[in-house]
Amino acid sequence: SQSALLVRTRRGTDQGSVDLLQVYRLDGDPQAVLNVEVRKEVGSGFAEAKFAAKRGKNGKLELVVEPGATKGLSSSSLRQSPAPGVEGLLLPWGPIARSHYAWDGSRFVPTHEANKKYKPEEPQTVSSSGSAPRGSAAQSQALIPPTEAALLDALKSSRGMPASLRPSHVERINVAEDTRRESMLILDHDLVVLGEGFRGGTGFFYFTLPAKSAADIRHVFTADMTGDGRREIFVRVIEHIGDVTRHVLHGYSFEGGDFAPILAVEVYRAMGGQVIANRVKVERRGKHYGLRIEPGVIRGWDASNYPFADSTGDSCGPLLLPFRDSVTHYRYSGGQLVAER
Repeated sequence: SQSALLVRTRRGTDQGSVDLLQVYRLDGDPQAVLNVEVRKEVGSGFAEAKFAAKRGKNGKLELVVEPGATKGLSSSSLRQSPAPGVEGLLLPWGPIARSHYAWDGSRFVPTHEANKKYKPEEPQTVSSSGSAPRGSAAQSQALIPPTEAALLDALKSSRGMPASLRPSHVERINVAEDTRRESMLILDHDLVVLGEGFRGGTGFFYFTLPAKSAADIRHVFTADMTGDGRREIFVRVIEHIGDVTRHVLHGYSFEGGDFAPILAVEVYRAMGGQVIANRVKVERRGKHYGLRIEPGVIRGWDASNYPFADSTGDSCGPLLLPFRDSVTHYRYSGGQLVAER
């Protein structure tokens, strides 16, 4: 198993100080693979987070962070502005109730639970007549829930994203809870779900995709792979490893309030002018769908000069080689998309 070192550091700021929890990999040159704010002091006040590290069922490190104690601060006196590459401090009045970071062998994959008590904007009320309520008319006031735009603004604020940032992909589909459609979107390299039928229209969920930047997200598509009427989400991510570029197709299903990975398979590899590009298609399988991956196109390589071993060196399924492999079909079974040849 890989070794890791957890270090808590304190840095001075213009207004006070900030504590960071940093996780370092110790295989080779030590490098920080996770930076999380766990305490801020501003003037005579402070806010801090609770955190716990443990080994998951697979023996790999997991970190859980929740809002903790505060003193002398409020939503009006403490705004989030984390540095690039740093996860912001979780606050009791903020949009996130809990963050979970799980090590996948190369990085910490974060998932976040929305704070159901979060109010991204001041509640607005209207009377039954449409005019401002007064006296006993206040009994007929109706609370207007936050709009999707307001929830999205709250997410951008919590993530330290520019307010002007626009989603690169938006779909209105059913991915969670009841039969109503949610808005599923890609914001920078976060996968986001929100909508009136999701958590009562008052919360959102986001999951950071395994991409270094938004530019590394190549393609997004959805299909119901399980037959439950909800769609699974597939994202093609570009990875650069030395002089090799590869594409990995990741699949996710929203289960139990979280995105569960159901697929990770390499579908493209290039080095210089040499290329193998598998073809990915969605195919109907009765009342639901499966995937069909074909060996596709090859240029510059053949069985005599292909320089790579079959193993990808990680948890991803292998690239199909046109000079050797045949079509592979994937069907949903046991919480995963399983290959059938």
